[in-house]
Amino acid sequence: MLICLLPVTVGLLFNFMETSVFSMILYFSDRKPVEIIRDRGLLISAISVTILLMKWIFTAPLKYARAVRLNEICCESRKIYTPVSVILTNSKAVGRSISSEILTKIVSLLAISPAVVTVILAVRSFSDENLSGCIHLLALSFLLILFWLSVKLTMTCVPFLLARDRSKNALSTVFRAFRFTKGRKSLLLRLVIFYTLPSVFLLPLLWTFPEFMSAYALSMSIFFRQDEYRKSDSVAEYKKYKKIEMIKNSIRPVAK
Repeated sequence: MLICLLPVTVGLLFNFMETSVFSMILYFSDRKPVEIIRDRGLLISAISVTILLMKWIFTAPLKYARAVRLNEICCESRKIYTPVSVILTNSKAVGRSISSEILTKIVSLLAISPAVVTVILAVRSFSDENLSGCIHLLALSFLLILFWLSVKLTMTCVPFLLARDRSKNALSTVFRAFRFTKGRKSLLLRLVIFYTLPSVFLLPLLWTFPEFMSAYALSMSIFFRQDEYRKSDSVAEYKKYKKIEMIKNSIRPVAK
């Protein structure tokens, strides 16, 4: 199950790269770390954005490959799996995965923006000694952060939807994720809590994360089957309704 850890490892590698670049800037200049964080110039911002985009571009296909492999294990029960090299060399799949990764980041950014605004307003209210307004704004910020976490949890199923239905584009898949996780977020949240707590207190993340991804993929498989059953039931009910309507229309009133 190394494919489960590969996207995380690559993401940490780019974080280490960003740290190394900033360490070199600090070493060869007279600036302090606080100055880099507070006064971000054009060069620092360009470096941060470039590394962030590279991180998205390189990790998105790996997340898609992970979803495809777990989908084959949990949903299709294959004995021979698609090689990761074949998945990563599919230009259409790579393009869909990168587009969906960028769209999910944009959606997450839009979801967190109201919380950031309310936190800034709460800080200003506290500075103006308006404690009542500060408390109300903090409560609103807490609710908005919960909304953002709900959106983030929804976006985690996008790679699995891409792997399941490979005919849809990235934009329609992102919108479908909201419909797909409606009424199912509580189960996904319980999975996150169940596997996160042992990794924090007992077992290292290296052992619990592959198990978490397997359980997550199995949940996705169950959700897919539920949707298929509902669709087949609705089609059967529609055919039955049309058949009854045809029978009613074929019956002629008998004249007395």
